[in-house]
Amino acid sequence: MLRKIFSLAVALVIVLPFGVSCKPEPEPETADWDALYETALGWGYEGSLDEFVAILTRGIGDKDNPAYANKSAYEICAYTTEEEFIDELINEKLNWWPVSYGFYTMQWAYNNGLLTKRELRSIAYYHHDGYKTTYNKRTGTTDSRKEVLFRPIPKKPTVLDEETINKIQQARWEYFLYGGWDSYYTIDQVYILKYCGTYNGYTAVTITEPFSEAAMKIEKIGDSGLYFSYGDFSYTCLLWKEKE
Repeated sequence: MLRKIFSLAVALVIVLPFGVSCKPEPEPETADWDALYETALGWGYEGSLDEFVAILTRGIGDKDNPAYANKSAYEICAYTTEEEFIDELINEKLNWWPVSYGFYTMQWAYNNGLLTKRELRSIAYYHHDGYKTTYNKRTGTTDSRKEVLFRPIPKKPTVLDEETINKIQQARWEYFLYGGWDSYYTIDQVYILKYCGTYNGYTAVTITEPFSEAAMKIEKIGDSGLYFSYGDFSYTCLLWKEKE
């Protein structure tokens, strides 16, 4: 009898620690973006919440990334001191970002609910001329196949008018100038290669990046399973909406 009791006690000593260690890990906390934004407004920042988040996340817009948990705005933006961050923010030195000129990356738009997956897929369809791009991680190469069953959302309007084209080019050019690019280049070097439709007031265009180095680029959009491929860095696909 004593032997059975002793055996049971030993078993409990062995099992209990494992039972404790099997508790589910708590969900990682994320940054309180509203609180961070309120602080920035108190400092004198006048941009929108979207612009503020774009600046801090370098345009990715992944608000749920635990890397931002329990950090102040200046820590997220990788500044050494709060004073340095405030100075850069208030003087708009940090505000050189596409969203400040009405442009949104596909990643940003998808992360922030500006596009549904079907809308994103329609843009990819038009960008790739009716083909779907897949990426082989093992070989580092892309493969394209004709989209046979998918029917993209029709373009409305079917083509862009000259006024809209001019506004997009001007906004993109101002974005480049604000970033300190040499004024030797002209607005004529910023042009729209493809119009990929208009969605909820946002116009999707494949537009030149005249100051980028030539190299192939593959962009995966979050968990959508969709890829955007570019023959080189000299153009990109963006959403644009005129700033109010």
